[in-house]
Amino acid sequence: MRMHEMVYFKIIDAQQAKVIDNCKNAKHKLLKTKAATWFAMIRGSSHITPKYTNIKMKGNNQRNKNTKIAAARYRLNQEIRLLYKKKDRGGTQ
Repeated sequence: MRMHEMVYFKIIDAQQAKVIDNCKNAKHKLLKTKAATWFAMIRGSSHITPKYTNIKMKGNNQRNKNTKIAAARYRLNQEIRLLYKKKDRGGTQ
C-alpha cells in the first residue's frame, strides 16, 4: 500500500460508524480551532483589530484612543487564550 493511497473499508455495524464519525468530528473541530488561533495570532501581530473587538467610547482625545486600542488588544488576547484552551481539550468545549 502506498503512502497517499485511499483506503476503503466496510463498516460492519452502527457502533463502528459512530466511533468513526466521532473521530472525524473531533478532528474537524480541532482543525477549525487551530485555524482560528492562527488567524487571531496574525491579526494581533499585524495590529489589525477584528470587528468583535471594536469598543465604542465617547470623546476623541488621545487618552480615549489609547484606551480603545488597549481594550481591543486585551480582547484579542483573551480570544487567543480561549482558543488555546479549546485546542488543548481536543476542540471540544
